[in-house]
Amino acid sequence: WQAEILPERGARVSKLRLEGIPILREASCPADLAADPALYGIPFLFPPNRTADGKFRFEGIEYSLPINEPLRHNHIHGLFVYAPFTVQKADDCQLGVAIENEGEWFPFPCRVEIFDTISQCGFRRETKVVNTGSRRMPVEIAFHTTFASGARVQVPLGLRWETDLRYLPTGRMLSLSPLEEQ
Repeated sequence: WQAEILPERGARVSKLRLEGIPILREASCPADLAADPALYGIPFLFPPNRTADGKFRFEGIEYSLPINEPLRHNHIHGLFVYAPFTVQKADDCQLGVAIENEGEWFPFPCRVEIFDTISQCGFRRETKVVNTGSRRMPVEIAFHTTFASGARVQVPLGLRWETDLRYLPTGRMLSLSPLEEQ
């Protein structure tokens, strides 16, 4: 196993290979990665998915996120994909990174720590989000993994979320489409 992680680009796993064969979709150049950071490797998404009009309410207070999907007027996948994490620990098989957020990446102060390990058994990522503020904060994270062409992955699915024309969930669960069944 081999891994390449970019602390300065949101602690993204940019390459993951087994015996030299790419497991993840890799950007062909830095410009491709900058143009669409959610499409390559394993980006850290906080918050994940789309936020309608970039606004959400938490405990009675409305918060705003920048509109970074202007076509649909949504905020998508958070800003941490651009965040410069600082290396805390590094050796041949482990990398620990962290970032202190005072509100510039998400409107709640917090510390994000990511610890990656690679071994004969594969790749492992541990993530910790610590609230450093005085109020409760919402936490929802995801890793938008894009596999390389030809990689075969099986995941048992039963239902899927219905989405509207802005790709926002409607709250309804639907049966799988024939393509999803396949």
